[in-house]
Amino acid sequence: MNIAFLRRRCVTLLELLIVIAILALVGGLVSIGINKAVTEQRFKTEVSLIVDQLRLAQDLMLILGTDVRVVFTRVDNKGIKYGLELETTISAGIEREILRPHNILKTIKYVGVDPQQGEEGKLAIKFQSKGAVMTKGLMRLSITDDQNPPLGTLESYICLPGYPRHLFSEDDGEKAKANCFDAIDSANDSALTQDTFSKVKELLKSKEKSADEEQKKKKKASQEGKASQAAQKAAAKPSVAE
Repeated sequence: MNIAFLRRRCVTLLELLIVIAILALVGGLVSIGINKAVTEQRFKTEVSLIVDQLRLAQDLMLILGTDVRVVFTRVDNKGIKYGLELETTISAGIEREILRPHNILKTIKYVGVDPQQGEEGKLAIKFQSKGAVMTKGLMRLSITDDQNPPLGTLESYICLPGYPRHLFSEDDGEKAKANCFDAIDSANDSALTQDTFSKVKELLKSKEKSADEEQKKKKKASQEGKASQAAQKAAAKPSVAE
């Protein structure tokens, strides 16, 4: 009876070890899956931040007529710093908001443009001369700084055609390369973004209103000047009695 009890006890212990091993394996797989999902989400978030910065730079160039650069600088052991640089003066309040510092990119390890541009460790995307001077190439964002990343590496691409256009990211590298400089459908080529159009219209209306007000001020000043001159002449003219 004791032997049977010991055998049963050994079997129970073996079963327990198997269950523990299975739970450890499942827990490890779940942990890997969670880490992968978190990394993918962080990568997509950082890609969206970069696209937003590029769109903002393009809007500033078109609406305010200012020359803008989106600059990416590698910071040792920390990540990639990015932000806007203005080459012309604008309102201090707007400038302060535009140039406020951003969080360093930590998930994206590589930011580059093909054909390669800029110096080592620094890249500047240009939006200048109201669209006449703009960076042209295929921008690649990657989770690794390896120039030949393995299959399945998280990457995203942004087409920079060299002229004003709606900017967006594309996950399919081959599709992005094939379509970057091909004929673009009228919806993308005609207008950039609806937000940009509305801002341009508002700016034109504001300029027209300012021009009208300035013209009225000049006309009023001219009339007042003529009236003042007439009054001075009348005052200087000798009276009949004299």
